[in-house]
Amino acid sequence: MRLTYVGVPLVAGTAGLMYGRSSYWWMPIGLALGTMAIAHFARCRHPHPALQPALRDEHGELVQPARWMCHDCGRSWAADFEKTQTPVVRYSGFDQTKAADAARRARELEIRQRELAMNRAGMPDGPTSPVLVRSRKAG
Repeated sequence: MRLTYVGVPLVAGTAGLMYGRSSYWWMPIGLALGTMAIAHFARCRHPHPALQPALRDEHGELVQPARWMCHDCGRSWAADFEKTQTPVVRYSGFDQTKAADAARRARELEIRQRELAMNRAGMPDGPTSPVLVRSRKAG
């Protein structure tokens, strides 16, 4: 499509310069602009392509890979979903050395969450606060 937008005006401009002295100098330019307009409006932009799934036979072998299909112009093209490179496994299994650190972090998180909940409840010193003890005795 770039050839249409760059090449046609270039050819038309050159032809216009060559025929510039005649009375029909505008004809190559008009022809080029008309060709560009037809090429621009005649092309399909594939606004909503549909995905056709891969077809497999009764044994599970691939017959046709997945394809994109434009229902407006009828054109179809390959949908490249297959990966050419497998992912590199950086870590697999259970690392015993990290379990103790994870347990410590989980305990710290639980303590911090309890402290924040006590602060929201109005008990900044925790459940052993004198206010809490008095209210338990009074209740």
